[in-house]
Amino acid sequence: MRPPAPFSFSSPLASPFTDEAALALLDSLECSAMKLGLSRMRQALTAMGNPQNARPVIHIAGTNGKGSTTAMLTQILVASGRRVGTFISPHLWDVRERIALNGAPLSQRDFTGAIASLREDLMALKTPRDAWPTYFEFLTLMAFRCFSRPDLGVDAVVLETGLGGRLDATNVVERPAATAITGISLDHQALLGDSLEAIASEKAGILKPNAPLILGPCLDPRARATILAQAEAVGAPVTHTQRERLQILDGPDDLTRETSGEPRLYLRDSRTQASYALGLCAPYQRDNAVTALGVVDVLNEAGWAISPEAIAKGLAQTRWPARFEWFGAQRWIVDGSHNAEGFASLDDSLRRWLSDAPWVMLLSLRANRDPALLRALMQNRDVRAAICLQGEPARLYHPPSVLADALASAGAGAVLTAASLAEAMTMARDYQRRTPESWTLAAGSLYTAGAVRQALAPEESAP
Repeated sequence: MRPPAPFSFSSPLASPFTDEAALALLDSLECSAMKLGLSRMRQALTAMGNPQNARPVIHIAGTNGKGSTTAMLTQILVASGRRVGTFISPHLWDVRERIALNGAPLSQRDFTGAIASLREDLMALKTPRDAWPTYFEFLTLMAFRCFSRPDLGVDAVVLETGLGGRLDATNVVERPAATAITGISLDHQALLGDSLEAIASEKAGILKPNAPLILGPCLDPRARATILAQAEAVGAPVTHTQRERLQILDGPDDLTRETSGEPRLYLRDSRTQASYALGLCAPYQRDNAVTALGVVDVLNEAGWAISPEAIAKGLAQTRWPARFEWFGAQRWIVDGSHNAEGFASLDDSLRRWLSDAPWVMLLSLRANRDPALLRALMQNRDVRAAICLQGEPARLYHPPSVLADALASAGAGAVLTAASLAEAMTMARDYQRRTPESWTLAAGSLYTAGAVRQALAPEESAP
């Protein structure tokens, strides 16, 4: 399925700034190190007239699942007839993916205009260059400004946190229509804390007085207790969701495929008996759909009037690239899982859809993660080869030899290293030719998964 065409509006923000100069300015901002804190954001937003409060916002946090939940809510709200601004991170191919209207990225012209306008604001404030917003903060400010523009006509904003919550650049909305926390697991411990309770406390920083909080169905009890304590302290009403609300159904012949060859997840709502054909196939998406439905329930209680038909249509239209994405004709699965919880969910998905297939694994992993995590993908699986490569930029990733050493005794038929993505994909395809029934899995890094997807379907991998 092709991605939506870029949305374009007549922009009064356009300037002589070229596209290349605008992107160079954005790339010059600090992004290699996190600068958690809200002082730069608040100063800039105050000067801009606080655009973050101009539209109803659904603010979503969580270790895993927040991106998929954001995608589902966006499509449900679009199907309900609303114009929806969505802010996500990271992007896969083009930074413009992060700021979207009705699921379509801004055009290059409008993106350039927004960069130029924000640059002018910062210069007018006489902000010293070393005190400018970081890369992520700059993009967040751009999103708030674009979504607040009257000519853009945004009715609602679905806002995904970047890292954590309490000090994340997105956490400047004073009165969100709803907040949601999808799940908590150990990740980014150096920044968020080394326990589930500490990480949950950081994520719960998005809670606001009287703003409803929806909790995902699979929260660890320790994380849930921490969040509930903060919700009570803040005065945020809480809605709990239950995994059992949605039952996973078997389609005809057990594996129902669309004409594209891609399986879909079929769900039944135990409350309404409504059936949904989700535009995604990983079993873990059931939990994200439960969270999304919990948010819809809360919004409907507030008068949003989102119909059952809009829910069904929105879930069916949801796509989320590189998250257990199925390329059946080429016998590839592309998945951006990169932590323990993500690998466990990936393992579950592989067991459901391709339990008996022989595999070729194409793996990369960031240097801040333990290479032993990848061993879980080898267990109880017929892995003909594990091909290790270094993602880009290389300084952020383990060298292939490190991954190979970690996988040497993990049960793969062969453990190989590749000097480039092109070489790794050539090696994987060579193994597939030798074993025609085999599948290839690319996993371990969202950015590498995006690059693989771009190679597999270049016509679908650009805004």
